[in-house]
Amino acid sequence: MTLVRRSAAFAAVPVLVVAELYAIFYRGTPWWGEWNWSVDWANGATILLGPLVAGCAALDVSTWRSSRVRGLLRSVPRGALSSVLLTAANAAVGCAVQLGGLAIVLAMNLVVGAGGLPDLRTVPLALLMVLASASVGAGVGLALPALFAAPTSVVVVFAGTYLASGGTVPPYLRVGGSTGSLLGLTWNPVLALVVAAGLALAVVAAAGALVLSDSPVRPRAARLLLTLGATGFAATYVVLSLAPSDRLERTSAAISYECRGERPRVCLAEQTSRRLEPLAQAMHDAAGPLRRIGVPLADRYQQVVPGRALPRDAGPLFIESDALNRSPSPAPVAAYLTTPASCPQYTGSTPPPQALFDAQRLLKQWILLRTGAEPLAAFAAEPGHGWLSQATDAQADWIRRTYGQLLSCDVDAVALPPGVE
Repeated sequence: MTLVRRSAAFAAVPVLVVAELYAIFYRGTPWWGEWNWSVDWANGATILLGPLVAGCAALDVSTWRSSRVRGLLRSVPRGALSSVLLTAANAAVGCAVQLGGLAIVLAMNLVVGAGGLPDLRTVPLALLMVLASASVGAGVGLALPALFAAPTSVVVVFAGTYLASGGTVPPYLRVGGSTGSLLGLTWNPVLALVVAAGLALAVVAAAGALVLSDSPVRPRAARLLLTLGATGFAATYVVLSLAPSDRLERTSAAISYECRGERPRVCLAEQTSRRLEPLAQAMHDAAGPLRRIGVPLADRYQQVVPGRALPRDAGPLFIESDALNRSPSPAPVAAYLTTPASCPQYTGSTPPPQALFDAQRLLKQWILLRTGAEPLAAFAAEPGHGWLSQATDAQADWIRRTYGQLLSCDVDAVALPPGVE
């Protein structure tokens, strides 16, 4: 503990904490309420934390190399681990800060009652990235004086995270930070294992180099560590370069849904169901004008999950990631109601006729008008303004007929009302 308290990272804890919190919150909180996305986003904070920990380790190791005490300890076996222990102390502080950031994210999800349970399998990968960053910094500290070692290591590690995010180099230092929902996705286990092996071997190689630098007493074991670590890391680099793959992949695991409301019921995936109740209520209220004129509503609307086909009788809910934590807005809710079935024509190679989209747009405007979400004046420039100004009795036949066509996927028969172009 004494070594930890004397480390540069411990002195820089306020800076590390600020960097961690900035990385977590600088884009807002679109991940809030979804466990796996939250964990992945917290892991992504290492893109800032890792370089700073590397700088701290570089500063400590470089300073240690120029100290008088080091000269005395070189002659005893215990001295061989001095730089290794300094590196470990800085990494321990960095890991503690990373775990603290993760704890905040998890607590936020608990508060809002996020559905399901978090998958924490990638958390060790983030901690290993912090340890590897400290090891890289220590390696730089072996080669440069303290004045240059810290900023150089910060730049080197940050460049590694930046190049990894663009695919220029293998993703050793990019272990999280997805900007979109992970619904229907999972972490690539093979890639994660190879990356973890590469990071661990880099740490081993760095440890060997540090021991060689600190003490000539155990040169054989240190050279073995350095050789094995460097060779193993090179092997993982070749594997990741020749067989690149995405960090995330589609999952075949079953997805649980939670449903609320009655005709239409609203069903969201369990892990993104935080705003289910307000959305179900908004859909029920927006469907009121349709019910009053006898429109046959869809039984349910179901959230679209990438790579998963919806039942034909379920209306699709295309919900953007950043909308999962907001109260539902009238316009998208009205748009959902205009697509009451998952028709194959929507995803076919030939797009549906333009008349379909025009009719859905007009129907959406009618719903917004009849629910009081928008005044008639809001549609003054729209082609259907005149039709929208008519009495409901004059509009009901077209609405019932068109909605029936949308529900039965007879999209080619959909047409605008007479007089609307």
